[in-house]
Amino acid sequence: MYQHNFYIFTGGPGAGKTTVLNELAGRGYCRVEEDARRIIQEQLDKDGTALPWKDKAQYTQLMLTAAVASYRAAGSFLDSPVFFDRSLVDSYAYATLEDIRLSDADLMIADQIRYNSKVFFFPPWPEIYQNDAARKQTFDEAVLTSKILRTVYEDHGYDLVDVPKADVVQRADFILQHI
Repeated sequence: MYQHNFYIFTGGPGAGKTTVLNELAGRGYCRVEEDARRIIQEQLDKDGTALPWKDKAQYTQLMLTAAVASYRAAGSFLDSPVFFDRSLVDSYAYATLEDIRLSDADLMIADQIRYNSKVFFFPPWPEIYQNDAARKQTFDEAVLTSKILRTVYEDHGYDLVDVPKADVVQRADFILQHI
């Protein structure tokens, strides 16, 4: 499957992706929220172990499954732009970061599920970085995550467009000018 109107927002944690997605949603654009935060909250609510600070391999499998489900669920928006807060490829980057071996079947999913080749990359930005209950990484870890994300996306044939460090309205306008 290839969805030319599915655009990914990626980058290390705390770089402003969700804030820009909220701005675009306020302008009437469709968005798909990040699966990782939902998974973390669900695991916390049921005292589960599939968490990035407990069972990273199980957490990765839940992220892969959720990314595929999110992609398929967004399929009803066939003509208008749909903005994804991360994607399946982010799950691969997480597995790389944590040295988690994925099965061949897991890796083949990236060949079957394709987003627009233009991916909006949010670079690390220390002035806006904040921790919260689901984001426990240090800024240095966010920078490392960002580097791995860039490499994994490029390895999967995506073209990264760096989103400038600017206010949220300017960032949203920049993205809309590039789709």
